[in-house]
Amino acid sequence: SSPPDIFFSLHRVSDFKTRLFSNFRSQNTANFFRPVELCYTSGEVGLTLSNLLELGNYEGAKDYLVEKEIESVLRKSHTDHFGWLESKLDMHLRKELSSWPRFVELAERRNLLVHCDGVVSHQYLANCKENSVELEACSVGDKLGVPPAYFKAACDCILEIAAKLTHVIWRKLCPNDREGADDALNYSCIELLMHENFALAHELLKFAHATLKKHASERHRLMCLVNLAQSSKWLNMDKECQSLLSTEDWSAKGFEFQLCVAVLQEHWDQAVSIMKQIGKDGAVKAEDYRTWPVFRSARKEKRFQEGYKELFGEEMTLGESVATIKGKDIEQFFHSLIQQKSDNEDGDAKSVETTDASLLDPDSSSDLTPQVNVDVP
Repeated sequence: SSPPDIFFSLHRVSDFKTRLFSNFRSQNTANFFRPVELCYTSGEVGLTLSNLLELGNYEGAKDYLVEKEIESVLRKSHTDHFGWLESKLDMHLRKELSSWPRFVELAERRNLLVHCDGVVSHQYLANCKENSVELEACSVGDKLGVPPAYFKAACDCILEIAAKLTHVIWRKLCPNDREGADDALNYSCIELLMHENFALAHELLKFAHATLKKHASERHRLMCLVNLAQSSKWLNMDKECQSLLSTEDWSAKGFEFQLCVAVLQEHWDQAVSIMKQIGKDGAVKAEDYRTWPVFRSARKEKRFQEGYKELFGEEMTLGESVATIKGKDIEQFFHSLIQQKSDNEDGDAKSVETTDASLLDPDSSSDLTPQVNVDVP
């Protein structure tokens, strides 16, 4: 396929991602605000007597007002959405949020692609300028696309904003559920590390370590610190990794933490000694040695492999990384998407004279690639 075809398909999926974020924000706004009664105490949305009689009870009236409030907010811009949240929560959600200008730009570019065929408008330039977006040289009438590198950065930006927004509001409205929030954020960061998206993992872990600061337990704090250190190491920022690790006296911590630190410091003899102290039935299992991202480089180290074999009586098998497998899935998905677009265009140009054989032959294989609804509203 030609580059324009690829860019077309990518920007359609980018629009899908942006709308996914909008759907996420809508659902979570309702879930967060129903318990604390922030929406329906503003007086901005009213109820008539006939509404009350139709709704029947207090709970029905609450749900009605929340729904109407959210509908009203979602008709506005992304900037207005954040302003509304800041007003309701009495907190600054965009303060020191370095990705905010990128988020504004991708939302504005999405509007251009959907409504103006990607042609730059005065509104795009004005909104970007208002939010301190650093734009490459472009003028009204220029046409913007979505190259693969831009698409990847845009997806990471949406994920970063969604995660940070979720966890700030979660901790604000549900202070007694800090353990659940910490578990969820740690799991998300581990997933990113396993998929080798080290930059985004580093950004979210830095946010947890330096911005959120408070943790549900000492164990949660140490997990965050070790994961932040390893994300720095995988980004070739070993000096930062070692600096982070040096802030703790690990000798008083659990063996699993001591092992992770020894591995990140590449103290292999010490690591093997700790493995033996943990044992085959201890805090770190055989599967953990094979899958934890903190052991990413250790799995290639001969002394580490020998320690594993001595402990579990078998060789450490190394398969494809999650990131490699995921990369193949994404490549296959885009190929399928582009091919689908090409087939649709061919179908429009030709009259269909035969019935699709797959509908008649029960043994014929069907395309199992997940289909994404990318219709433009």
